[in-house]
Amino acid sequence: MFLENLSISEAIMFNIIILLILLGFFVFKWFLDRITEVSKEPSTYLMFIQLIFVFMSCGVFVTIFLYYIIIDPKAKIDVLTLFLTIVVGFMGTIMGLFFSQRAFEKMITDLEDRNKSKKEAIKIAMGVLRRLNTKK
Repeated sequence: MFLENLSISEAIMFNIIILLILLGFFVFKWFLDRITEVSKEPSTYLMFIQLIFVFMSCGVFVTIFLYYIIIDPKAKIDVLTLFLTIVVGFMGTIMGLFFSQRAFEKMITDLEDRNKSKKEAIKIAMGVLRRLNTKK
């Protein structure tokens, strides 16, 4: 059989790949659950955008990490530089999410205020039309 012909290192890599596939399945299921949760309320779209940014930052980190471990393990890279790059990237993501949340909340309150003023104007106009129709 296929597994009998594998060396110990190949068997370990095979097990790691299977575990990563299973982990990916559960992460994908969790991600779909979050999308379902987001679609219930319009105000939670910000959470969806934040999840995308966090996954992108983590994806870049994993890609760089795997590149230097698997593809080019003999490359000389300063660990401090790589670490600081990742930390600065995460800090930028967190700061951007904070300020985008504030901006998004302000947009929502502005839209709610506009809708309230439009509804009030419509009520006034309907009242005026009723009064005009009752005078005839």
